[in-house]
Amino acid sequence: MSMSPSSLLVLAGGLAMDAAAVSAARGLAVPVLRPRHFALVAGCFGGFQALMPLLGWLLGRQLGPLVAAWDHWIAFGLLGGIGAKMLWEARSGGAMRREATRATSSACESCSCWRSRRASTRSRPA
Repeated sequence: MSMSPSSLLVLAGGLAMDAAAVSAARGLAVPVLRPRHFALVAGCFGGFQALMPLLGWLLGRQLGPLVAAWDHWIAFGLLGGIGAKMLWEARSGGAMRREATRATSSACESCSCWRSRRASTRSRPA
């Protein structure tokens, strides 16, 4: 059983977007970019993005016949668990909301500190 060319194209596009987003975030985290950073990020992310579909295909090929009778119940359990966790966090003001609030307040504080420092340097007599 092989994948159609359109399925391969969609998979390749998704993996490329994922790798590009992670690489951009990694690049923003490094203060000074050097050629070894480019090689490290390209090698690690490219290697893992190539290895994951291959590993999934190999596991699916071996375990597919064993799981075929229960696949709909496994999917139901996984999606139900994710949905229950989302509902739980929405009702209890989960960790994601607290982290987002903390990150937003930190960003606002640093921005206001920067503005106040910049304003104070402008007001000094020359």
